[in-house]
This record gives sequence, structure tokens and C-alpha cells, in this order.
Amino acid sequence: MSVYPKSLRKTVSEIYNKAVTTGNVIKFESTSKYLKTSNSAEGNLKYHLTYCDIDGQKPQKPERGDVVKENFNPFLKHEPELTVMDNIMDNEYKLVLNKYPIVDEHLLLVTQKQVPQSSLLSPNDLNAAYKLLKTLQQEFDEEDEEEDEDDDDVKKERYAVFYNCGPNSGFSIDHKHLQCIKLPNKLKTYQDFLVQENPEPYIPNVKRQPLEYESVAYANFNVPLPKNLNNDDEYLVMCYVSLLQRALTYFQQWEIEDPKDRLPTSYSFIMTTDWMTIIPRSKSVAEVEFESDKYTLGTNALGYLHMLLFKEEQKKLYEDMLAKKDSTPVEDFLLACGFPNNFGAAPGENDY
Repeated sequence: MSVYPKSLRKTVSEIYNKAVTTGNVIKFESTSKYLKTSNSAEGNLKYHLTYCDIDGQKPQKPERGDVVKENFNPFLKHEPELTVMDNIMDNEYKLVLNKYPIVDEHLLLVTQKQVPQSSLLSPNDLNAAYKLLKTLQQEFDEEDEEEDEDDDDVKKERYAVFYNCGPNSGFSIDHKHLQCIKLPNKLKTYQDFLVQENPEPYIPNVKRQPLEYESVAYANFNVPLPKNLNNDDEYLVMCYVSLLQRALTYFQQWEIEDPKDRLPTSYSFIMTTDWMTIIPRSKSVAEVEFESDKYTLGTNALGYLHMLLFKEEQKKLYEDMLAKKDSTPVEDFLLACGFPNNFGAAPGENDY
């Protein structure tokens, strides 16, 4: 029995459009541009940069004395106007709309019970997320779409699921939730290039390590997924665990004696129907410099999907990067929030 109905994409659109009309979803107006990398080592990569004055558009609600903001968890509140499905996999999850999206039809797959956002993904988490992708993607996969010659290996419409795990991953609510968005048209990430060169699915092990993309400065671990992966939950789990094992090596920190000084385990998990990725994270926010000006940027897993958000305080950076066609601040920022790419290094004996 399918976890999701075949009409899910249509249902999502109907509920989203109604919620926008009634004001239950506040869609932020934004501007997006592509910027091709100016780093010759990164080849043909490009970034999808979005400018949005979130603070200027977000409605200001009056303060309520009976609500302690830092303890408020919106995921425990039942909001039927935002709910797409409220009983998934024996009521383990619900599928809801993001109330303040920048991307249309931004979905959240949320556990019904409060589970920390630092917890590992379970087999059910992976199963529910993958089947969500397959259900949303199915109609697009069946359509005979004409692609430009340069992008004939990338679908015009496709989805990605991501999970921001740990305090340095960029999550804002400490309640386990995976997020699902439709990717921008023509977006081609480093994972797409990597899997294009290495399309054969496999489960990484001691003899064959996860794929790493050499041309980006930050550490990354990836694996291609089979085209027809239906009910093999174990396969997804083994892929996830193998990628996680490599990411966890960055947090061993044997030389640090005081636990308070240890870097908390954090990573960005991303999955499409074609591949799975884990990026170990050292920060969610970092400072970058451009044209003698300093800026503070933040990102969750979307930064490692080449999707960067610039707010009002970063407007000048956004405009200057596009005008000068210089992507250096983005590349410096992604490295600062991750770890240096140690491409090709064999895992040590003390790896998890």
C-alpha cells in the first residue's frame, strides 16, 4: 500500500493556493538569479542566489504574555489549514506546508511526537522521505519533456528532501522534520555532475568509499541511488549509515579533553531520487568579506544544493556579486560552514 496518494502533487497545490489566498501561508516576494562560479577549479558549477527582505515582509504580531517564545513548538499545534496529510505511516508523521515559504509549496515532513532535530534518521524517516519524492516526482518522470542540449540530463521539474541535523546545521525548530522543495528549473548541482560521471548505484563499504566531488572546497560524501528503488528500506539505511560514518570522522576530536569545547555533531542530509548526500557542518553562520565590506551569512542544507538566501542586510553583497560575476564569497562561505575537502584520503582505523 502506497504511503501517499497518486494525486498528492495536485492536493498540495490546491491546499497551498487556498492557504495563500486566505493568508494562512505568507509567501515572501523574492528575486532569484543564477551566478556561474568564478573559481576555475569548480568548472561549470553555478549558484542560485535569492534576495528576499524577510524581516520587512513578515507580519508583526502583538506580544503575548502567556507564550514563552523559546519554548514554543509550532509543530505540536494542529493547523488544518496547513495540513496536507495528518496520518502517515500509522500516524508517525504529518505532512504540512511551511507557513512562511520563499519557495512555492514548501513541504515539511514532521514527526507527530517531539523528537530532537539532532537525532539520527530512522528507517521510517528515510522510507517516508523517499516515497514522498517518488510520489511527487512520478508525474514529471512520465512526461516527455524537451530539454536544452546543455541540460539534457537534468529534469525541468524535480524535488529534493533535506534534513538539518545538529545545532550547526541551520535548523530553527528542535523537532524532527525533513523538508521537501521543488528545485529551481535548470539547477544543476555538484551532485548531478558527480552522479553523471558515476551513475552506477552501490552501497559504500570498506572496499568502495562514498563518492566525493573533488572540485568543491568543502568535504562532501555522496552515493547514486537506483532508478527503481521501491520497497527496499534497508538499501536507503545502508547508504545513509555509510555516508554518516564518513561525516562523523570530523567530530572525533580526540585531542580535545573538555567536552564543552568539542564541536557538536552536525550535518546536512540531502536526497533526490537520483542521489543521497551528507555534508559535515562546523557552523550555520559565517562571516565573509567582499570588496572590503564584511557580511554575515547563514544557511541550512540548501546552501549545499547551490541555493543561497540573501536578506536585507546582505543586499549589497548580492548585487555586487552579480554585477562583478564573482562567486568567491559563496565558495568561501560554504567552506567556512563545513570542513576542508580531504578528497581521496583513506578512512583511518579509528573511523566510526
